[in-house]
Amino acid sequence: MSNEILFSGPFTPPIGSDFATEDLSSQIPVGGTTTFTTSVAFQPTRLLVYRNGLFQGPPGGSEISVLTDESFSFTIVVAVGENISVVYSPQIKT
Repeated sequence: MSNEILFSGPFTPPIGSDFATEDLSSQIPVGGTTTFTTSVAFQPTRLLVYRNGLFQGPPGGSEISVLTDESFSFTIVVAVGENISVVYSPQIKT
C-alpha cells in the first residue's frame, strides 16, 4: 500500500476567470532546478506557486522571486518527482 498523494494542480479557474493554471513539473531536470518558466507573461503580483500541492507564498515575501515576465525562481532546489503548479493572471495586453 502506497502513501503517495497525487496532485494535479491547485484548482481549475472558474469560467470567465482571468486566472490561468500550468503544471511546470516537466521543467525539472534530473539534477533539479530552481528556475521555472510559464508559457505566457504573468502579472508578478498575481502569481501563486504550489510545490507538491502546498502553497509556497507570494513572490518577494517567500522563497519565490520573479525573474522576468515569464519566469520565477525558488531559493531551494526542486527535485525530480516533485510537482510544481502555478496559478496566475496573464499580463494585460494593451
